[in-house]
Amino acid sequence: MSLPPNTGSIELTAFRAHTAQLLARGERLDKRDFATCRMPTVVREERVGPSSDVSGSSNSGSKNTSTVTTSINLTNNGSLAAVMYTDNYGSCIQCTVQGLLGPPRPQTPAAGRLNVHVEAPFLEQPGGAGGANYKSFQYIISNDNVDLALRELEGYIGIVLEGCFDLRQLSIYEREACWVLNVNVTLLSFDGGLRAGSLHAVLAALHKLHLPRTRLPNGDVIERRQLRLSCLPVACTFGFLAGAQVRLLTDTTAMEEFVADGIITVAVSESGEVVGVHQTGRCPLLAQALTAAVQQWMQGSAAVREALYG
Repeated sequence: MSLPPNTGSIELTAFRAHTAQLLARGERLDKRDFATCRMPTVVREERVGPSSDVSGSSNSGSKNTSTVTTSINLTNNGSLAAVMYTDNYGSCIQCTVQGLLGPPRPQTPAAGRLNVHVEAPFLEQPGGAGGANYKSFQYIISNDNVDLALRELEGYIGIVLEGCFDLRQLSIYEREACWVLNVNVTLLSFDGGLRAGSLHAVLAALHKLHLPRTRLPNGDVIERRQLRLSCLPVACTFGFLAGAQVRLLTDTTAMEEFVADGIITVAVSESGEVVGVHQTGRCPLLAQALTAAVQQWMQGSAAVREALYG
C-alpha cells in the first residue's frame, strides 16, 4: 500500500514505464543505488512530568476498578508521548500515545491493553461520507479500499508488537485494572515503505515510555514506571524484480512498489532474529528473494536502529 506516486505533470503510465526503464539500467529515480536505505529522523516530545494523578471519583475500601475507564489528568488530552518520523525524501508520520485506565480483557486478566489506530487525513476530502473519497485519485492503494488497507497496517504493527512488547507491564490489578495505551498513527506524507515507517514511528514512541504516577478512583496510588521493549526491531521494505536473476530494491518508493513484481517487508531484532515478514505483489514470494532480503537487512539495519533508538 502506498500513496499515488508523485508524477507531477507526467501521466502515470508514462512515469511507470520511465521508472521501469531506469531500473532495467540499474538506476533509481532518486539516485540511490539498489542497496541504499533512506535514513530516518525521529523527534520525540515527552509529555509526562514526575507525577500525575488520575481524575475520577473515589471508591475507597475496595480495589475493584473493573468498571472504570478514566483519562489521565495530563495536558494534551492524556498524551504520554509524541513522535514525528521523517526522512529527507518526504516521509512524515506522527505517532502519539495516550494513556487510560480500564479493565483488562477477560482472556488476558494479568495484562494491559494496547490499541493501534492508523489514519491518513490527506485521503479524506470535504463532503466524503464517513471516510476517504478515493475516486478522485488515479489509484491510491492496490486493493482499491482505503479503510481495509489502513486496518491491515494496524494489524501488521500489532503482530510485530506482540513479539517485542510485553503487555503484562501494563497490568495494575489482575482481572480488575490495567493501563490502556491508545497508539495513534497519523500518515501525513510518505513515498513507499509505509509498513516499515509506521512501525518505526510506533516503536520510537513506545521506547522507554514512562507511565505517570497514578491515583486510582479508590484512592490507591500506582507509582511511575518505565516500559521496555524486549527487543528493538527495525524494518525495511524490499521490492524484487523477477527474471533470470532476482534483483532487490532496498527501501522502495511508491512507484518502485508499483513496478516491482513483489514487495517484502522484513523486520529484524538487534540479535539478528527475524520478527516479522510481510509480502505482497503479483508474484509469489520467492525463497531466494526472501533469503536475500533478510540477509541484506541484517547487515544494514544497525544505522537505522541507531537513528530510531539512539
